[in-house]
Amino acid sequence: MTMLAASRLTSHSHGPGIVSSKSFESNHRLNSWNLEEPPVHQITALDKPKTLALTGLWDLPFGWGRRYFNGVNKFGAALLNGWAVDWIFTYSSGYPVPRPDAVFTCSSYSAPGGQNAAHWFNNDPSCYRTRSSYELRGYDDRFANIRNPAAPQLHLSVEKTMWLNDRYSLQLRGEAFNVMNSPILPGPNTNLGNPRFGQLPLQQNNFPRYIQIAAKIIF
Repeated sequence: MTMLAASRLTSHSHGPGIVSSKSFESNHRLNSWNLEEPPVHQITALDKPKTLALTGLWDLPFGWGRRYFNGVNKFGAALLNGWAVDWIFTYSSGYPVPRPDAVFTCSSYSAPGGQNAAHWFNNDPSCYRTRSSYELRGYDDRFANIRNPAAPQLHLSVEKTMWLNDRYSLQLRGEAFNVMNSPILPGPNTNLGNPRFGQLPLQQNNFPRYIQIAAKIIF
């Protein structure tokens, strides 16, 4: 027997740098051995409904030919000319959290008292029971409304260009990645038998704040 596979991606743009999307799949059965079961239509593991990216470049208005201090002498120009700042701000929704493979017996998967690192979803063991042998799985592989952690990221650079002569210039550049040092943790543990069931791991997925300085000659 051949199982049909299909997928669908819908997206809507809400302005420059902002994307809203929803990605679905219908390519497998919840119970692979049950040939009478149709493929489940559900959200994909890589779905990210919101993605925002903003970037900017600002030539600072100081020094010769600029709005402020445009009449300074050569010494002042050496300090004030050629400064620029550019930045990139990004934010993306987290991926869907896999649904625990256990029968849920309580009223809501939402964490009682609010979502936190120790209770990313309702992880009360009394709300779950293990499926018996050959008991059909009747719930999707992943949550549509419970997502892995996400946090905005800001990257910033400051550069100064110094003209050595008509042909050569020296550019000094300082860059900071994840300026705010915002951690993004992995998704919660969804193994019912694990002591950290429903809790976030202690390590982070993204890089911590990283700063580098560079110089280059342009000719």
